[in-house]
Amino acid sequence: MTDELIGFIAAFCAALSFGSYGVPMKGEAATRVDVDPLVFQSYKAFTVLLVSSILIYVNNILADEENDHIIDNANYNWTFHKWSFSDFTPWAFLSAILWVPGGTAGVYAVRRAGLAISVGIWSCVIVIISFIWGVLIFGEKQKSGALGAVKAVSVLCIGLCGIAYFSSSEPESKKKVDSRLKEVIDETTPLSSSGGNDTTSEG
Repeated sequence: MTDELIGFIAAFCAALSFGSYGVPMKGEAATRVDVDPLVFQSYKAFTVLLVSSILIYVNNILADEENDHIIDNANYNWTFHKWSFSDFTPWAFLSAILWVPGGTAGVYAVRRAGLAISVGIWSCVIVIISFIWGVLIFGEKQKSGALGAVKAVSVLCIGLCGIAYFSSSEPESKKKVDSRLKEVIDETTPLSSSGGNDTTSEG
């Protein structure tokens, strides 16, 4: 299994996770409790620490088992890198500093604008920013060339913007019903209040 194929599989798993992690924010239980977005983000951060620690432990176990397997099979290509504190990098703190406000704003967006439109908008922006960082700053090579990559990103962004737009648009019939209902309420409310005043004065 090549590194590129492993990368595609990891990207697909990441897409499933990032596309679904906003669902609990919109759930009935979280909405009913109305947890502050920054507090909700702190819960997420603690869970990341806990789950990552478990995965590191599992990864190290698999790395030890793999080392024994590689000795017996020279054609074995899949590799697990055993983590240790020597692999620590302070850049992780910068990544977390960027992630926390982004995650907090994401909670606000999902609760106010909805899951579909929020994810559609920030996915489009993420694609553009990540493409700029990868191609222009880190100099990552594209098989289709820079022009082909720009076209692909443009088509993807147009599709994501379309999803966000149509997710936020209410049907015209629903708007008419809501408008008519508001008119009926406005017409009946003065009558009710005047009738109440007449009864009070007669009493």
